Amino acid sequence: MVHETGVEPEGLYARKTIIKYWRQNRSKYPRPLTENEKRENRRKLQEERESEKQRLREERDRLGYVVDPNAKYPKGSWEEYLQQVKARKRRIEMEELQQKAEEAQMETMKALVADLPVGKVNVDKKGKGVVVARDDDDDDNELLYEGDSD
Repeated sequence: MVHETGVEPEGLYARKTIIKYWRQNRSKYPRPLTENEKRENRRKLQEERESEKQRLREERDRLGYVVDPNAKYPKGSWEEYLQQVKARKRRIEMEELQQKAEEAQMETMKALVADLPVGKVNVDKKGKGVVVARDDDDDDNELLYEGDSD
């Protein structure tokens, strides 16, 4: 009525409009559950929880216990211990993989270097490579660099 006329209803009229509204919108206001209905709902919830626990137990038994690596477990619990063991195994595996990758890289570099000509590299005092000019004793007035031939 306030929305319709802008005036608040008084007394009995207000009560009748409230009852009318409640009857029209009864689905919004369900009746309170009886004790038997409440007990039945609690029993159903308990059965659902038990069945979920049983399903999780069976899955855990089938897959083996899996510790979540991102979860925080209480200090000293067996879950924390298993988490640390798995982390240690992962770290060892990563180190082995890294070592294998380095070995493969070294083998590749050795294969590439094997194709290069073998010889002494001339190095100056600073450790930089130097080109050495030498004469080939045939008086044709040209300089040969190390590794070149006539």
